[in-house]
Amino acid sequence: MDFNNPTLFDLTASLFRIVNFLVIAAGLVFAGVVAYGAIKAAMALGNPRGLDAAKQTWTYGLYGFLIVVGYISIYTIITRLLGNGPLHGGFLGAINDGLNALVGVMNP
Repeated sequence: MDFNNPTLFDLTASLFRIVNFLVIAAGLVFAGVVAYGAIKAAMALGNPRGLDAAKQTWTYGLYGFLIVVGYISIYTIITRLLGNGPLHGGFLGAINDGLNALVGVMNP
């Protein structure tokens, strides 16, 4: 990465790293929510209200996990349709090449 002349690809590569970190963090949060639900179920000691609260915790954790998986699926489908990856070939790659050429003309 050239810090003096950054390109659009440099910016998007950084954004994709941030998104990947957030996806990993979401997975860790999901594991924590499942563990918290298990602790709530164990502490309920057979109380139906406590078990219902644990089930609700697991349900919310599953909803969040499915949202993250849905995001990854949609992102993967779109990037495969538009090119091989983020700004590599395809429609987005052509836009990136055009923008880089335009910036090169404006900043000789």
